[in-house]
Amino acid sequence: MKLVARMFGTLAVVAALASPLWADDTAKKDDSSSSRSASRVSTPPAGSDSSPTQTTANTTPRASTAPRATYDDVLFPKVELFLGYSYIRGVPEDVGNRIISLHGGDANVAINFNRHWGLVGDFSGYHASELQFNGPGTSRVVDANGDFFMYMGGPRYSFRHERWTPFLHALFGVANAKIVTVVACTGSPVCTPLPSETVFAMALGGGLDVKVRRHFALRLVQAEYLMTRFRDPSTIAGERSARNNIRLSTGVVFRFGGNPPPPPPNRPPVTTCSVDKSTVTSGAGDVVIVRAQASDPDSDPLNYTWTATGGTVDGTGAEVRWNSTGLNAGNYTVKAHVDDGRGGAADCSADVTVAAPANRAPVMTCAVERSPIQPGERTRITATATDADNDPLTYSWRTSAGKLTGTGATTEFDSTGLAAGSYTITGRVEDGRGGAADCSAAVEVQAPPAPPQASKTNECNYRASSSRADNVCKRVLDDVALRLKNEPKSSVLLIGYADPAEKRSAKLAQDRADMVKKYLTDKGVDASRVATRAAGGEKGAGKTNQRIDIVWVPEGATY
Repeated sequence: MKLVARMFGTLAVVAALASPLWADDTAKKDDSSSSRSASRVSTPPAGSDSSPTQTTANTTPRASTAPRATYDDVLFPKVELFLGYSYIRGVPEDVGNRIISLHGGDANVAINFNRHWGLVGDFSGYHASELQFNGPGTSRVVDANGDFFMYMGGPRYSFRHERWTPFLHALFGVANAKIVTVVACTGSPVCTPLPSETVFAMALGGGLDVKVRRHFALRLVQAEYLMTRFRDPSTIAGERSARNNIRLSTGVVFRFGGNPPPPPPNRPPVTTCSVDKSTVTSGAGDVVIVRAQASDPDSDPLNYTWTATGGTVDGTGAEVRWNSTGLNAGNYTVKAHVDDGRGGAADCSADVTVAAPANRAPVMTCAVERSPIQPGERTRITATATDADNDPLTYSWRTSAGKLTGTGATTEFDSTGLAAGSYTITGRVEDGRGGAADCSAAVEVQAPPAPPQASKTNECNYRASSSRADNVCKRVLDDVALRLKNEPKSSVLLIGYADPAEKRSAKLAQDRADMVKKYLTDKGVDASRVATRAAGGEKGAGKTNQRIDIVWVPEGATY
């Protein structure tokens, strides 16, 4: 009785410690290993004569935020039937325990008086397929047949939650072990080493059920300390004493009776309205997006109905378009009515202001007809202006210097008497309603360019009394011919020189110029673009006088 009292005390402590964990609706899986069912028989010492023993639019809102059922809301079944697999293991494995390991099945029926307390009737059966003989220094296992049954009953306490149901129970009854016979053995008392026994049995423990449906659950584990009082087969007297074992079971639970909880009362939806813009302009035909952000605690489908104090509402559902076309300036309200089809409803509204259109200023740009110009020349400045409100426009002009002629969108700038420099002409346009715009343009007045000047670009040198051009001179003349082709409005002047000491120096100077002209005309240069001239050499200059100068004459220049 002291052992029983200690076990009940231990179970009470375990229940108190485990209750907060069970309330979290979590459970750990229990793994159990299996082995072949077996019974044990011990052989007494030699000489002993003892025998061995053993909108309206329907939409679905976000997921429901309704609270889950509380502990007190959980109803209990009237009857629970468990069917499942069961395994018994002797602990410790001493030679005095008739049981080593047994595999079988377990069935129990629980009648519940309330949510916590019930009465359990348990029936289980097991089969032994092996028998172990133990002797001094030896051990032998043989095939055998034997059955084992238990009939127990007792109270159960359940910790019921919405899905998880941990429980504790204490079962008391009898264990009946049938005769164990050795397979293929006949005609000898050793063939039935373990006789039939019926003894007291007690199981203390608990388990965990997981609800799958209202009438069906899984028993993840049922674990119990099992005590029997079989005779000790290892002693001559075969004394009875407490045999300690562990029983593990798992299976399915069928639940009967009990009414389902009444449906919760309908909870109305909640909604708020918003707009993408709260102010629009009269006459612009602006459209405003209006949204109703609604949710239903019971996840009911919602219907939306829209109204407005002015304008039109286009669309259905949680988002619509409000059209302000044709409305005068003022304040307008768009309303949404949301109902869940079960009597619950909610309303929201959003305000939109239609404002009178504000005057929009014109836009203006300026463009100059021609710049730069020379002093005394004229150029026109043209303004391009637009007005979003189509108001009539008035133009005015001013300049930093010079004179302006003309009104309207075009004026003419006169640079007479101005020095070279940059001058700014500014235009202004007004719509007569306070709106205005300016533009400006710059005109560059440049001094007239200097007239073109002729200049010597190269020369050819000659031997004394010779007018024939050498190869160096011909290369120079080839360059002159190419440039004349590239600049068709330019010309070239060839000035021949001769030293006064040379025979007939004046004629020699002209011959030198004429021979070069002939060379250029032979290269395709028009003769009218090549002029020649003879010049007297400087006395005492020597070879410096034996040359021709090539003078480049641009268009408009003289030499």
